[in-house]
Amino acid sequence: SPDRTYLDAPFYIDGYSPRNSGGGYRGMMTMTQALTSSVNIVSLKTMLDVGIEPVINMAHNMGIKSELLSTYSLALGTSEVNMLEITSAYGTLAARGRHLEPHGIIKILNRRGEVIFESTPKSKQAVDSDTAALMTWMLENVVNSGTGVAAALPDRPVAGKTGTTEDARDLWFIGYIPQLVTSIWLGNDNSTKTWGTSGIAAYYWNQYMRQV
Repeated sequence: SPDRTYLDAPFYIDGYSPRNSGGGYRGMMTMTQALTSSVNIVSLKTMLDVGIEPVINMAHNMGIKSELLSTYSLALGTSEVNMLEITSAYGTLAARGRHLEPHGIIKILNRRGEVIFESTPKSKQAVDSDTAALMTWMLENVVNSGTGVAAALPDRPVAGKTGTTEDARDLWFIGYIPQLVTSIWLGNDNSTKTWGTSGIAAYYWNQYMRQV
């Protein structure tokens, strides 16, 4: 349940102890509040309750193709995935839980207008529609009052999530409106610090989507 509560406090397991961005702790909070504020401790505790392997299986069902390591830090996003994969996974939530394989070409016509190729991407229900709707509601809170406020649009709802890797080497915002999913990544080609925050990615997502 999005209302399930967890204690955000220092947490140690098998020598591993994640930290929240900013280093502070907020005490008891719901999963919705934790997602809205990107609280790492609650992410880890949630994954431990669900189980690491079910989390990996769900991610793959939703469109992640890269290998996901079975480690505690998986809850914080330490396994690297590419931009197409993560956009595809968020697209599963936007499509009410139905995953559609990404494809670049819809159809090809010859000079006479005859179809010589037509894409038939595979589609499957990866997440039940009620769960997808709850996730969208939670991700809307991220934009309405959390780390993704810079992404908010004036004329339609936005659901999305910020993401920042260690030393701000990667700044992410992945978000969707009812019609479209878009991902923004900011970083340096040599993987050096950006000295920025994921809120900057949310801002540029907003600027792009306003034009779209």
